[in-house]
Amino acid sequence: MIRILTLLISLLLVGWSCGPKPQPVPPAPIASGGSVSTGGSLAIGGIVAAAGMPTPWTAAGTAPIAEDWPACEPPTKKARPVVRHKLGRHRGAITKRAKASYTVLSLPDAAWPPLLDSLNQRDVGACTGFAVLQCRLTTRWLWSGTSDLEALDLIALGIYAGATKRDSFAGSWPPNDTGSTGEFALDEAVAQGYFSGYAAVTSFEELQYALQHQPCITGTDWPEGFFAPDRCGAVKRTGAIAGGHEWVIEGIRYETKQILGRTSWGDFGAKWRKKSGFFWVTFGDFNALLDAGGDIHCPRTSEAEMTYGP
Repeated sequence: MIRILTLLISLLLVGWSCGPKPQPVPPAPIASGGSVSTGGSLAIGGIVAAAGMPTPWTAAGTAPIAEDWPACEPPTKKARPVVRHKLGRHRGAITKRAKASYTVLSLPDAAWPPLLDSLNQRDVGACTGFAVLQCRLTTRWLWSGTSDLEALDLIALGIYAGATKRDSFAGSWPPNDTGSTGEFALDEAVAQGYFSGYAAVTSFEELQYALQHQPCITGTDWPEGFFAPDRCGAVKRTGAIAGGHEWVIEGIRYETKQILGRTSWGDFGAKWRKKSGFFWVTFGDFNALLDAGGDIHCPRTSEAEMTYGP
């Protein structure tokens, strides 16, 4: 709680508001591919490298080759205690879908590794703002802004604050932690210059094509079983619905029929390239979440990225 109060004070001191005024840390130019590093130490591709080091892209507009996946913890290690983190995603009206009906396409695995360690929303229901920023901090886009995690947490809180002023839910943060939606958080991120727009993805088939080009964010119900990833980071759709949560989809693995998600709770789930926050959801469980009112939005940097298909 002391840490949250410190962040709130810092937020107020630097003059955060929810409108589209300029950020103290400007976003990097929106682009993909290339071998650009930040400060000579952090390179696109989620690897530590010297400036100018080649990056592991196959080609612009396609996902990097999935050479590795989050590692499992040793089987002898004791299970982590279950921690019920703060949630904050509002669910809109449920759109009628063909339940339990989805197609698995013949596409290659897609993986969008992180540039930095996990952000941490702590005790604020700011998952929408954090998911948007963590989506930005992947190998899909260049980043020349700060790599300080506490500073990035403040940026994510600013996106969330703007979303709560844009949405139709009563109250706004600060001080009222009312939650929001991924769509309103993306509206705020676009206003602040972190993306140029976004597209809604309406089916699992469309998502599979989208992941060949970029990571996306999704807002879903969050079952109690999702708070307890196993030693490999897999979660199960068991127990009661604890609330709604916004998270990032950073990969898809066809061999195991799983999608790779990432949340903003610091040291949660499995590690990928020594960075935290990752978990696996089966295709079946994810589609069940979509049936129950889940949504998917994929940020874009040009009109060409608005359509996903063969």
